[in-house]
Amino acid sequence: MPAPLRSIAVHVTEPETGAFQWALAELCADHTWSELQSADASCSTYKEAVANGLLALQALIPDLDTGPRAASADQHRRPRPERGAGRVRSEEDEEPILDEGASPSRRSVFGFGLAN
Repeated sequence: MPAPLRSIAVHVTEPETGAFQWALAELCADHTWSELQSADASCSTYKEAVANGLLALQALIPDLDTGPRAASADQHRRPRPERGAGRVRSEEDEEPILDEGASPSRRSVFGFGLAN
């Protein structure tokens, strides 16, 4: 049986008018959301921000046909980080544990209409 799907969402915020930023959040065992990653810079349109967020999500998924899978049931049900411990991931952080066999990076975003 495959490992459980990770519940990861892409959302966009607008901290300043016309400045859109994507973020990825994962549903925790206590049914709260914990931020995994977020944009380093703002985009001028919502469409661009959500497309960039989808690219970031896609980079976490080894197989787009089966989706983001936890390495184990325990990882899927990991507890929410301690208050103040939830921070934006950086390149120095370890990558999340996912299934083996990740395919090469792709530029498509689930057919979201990102022009190359």
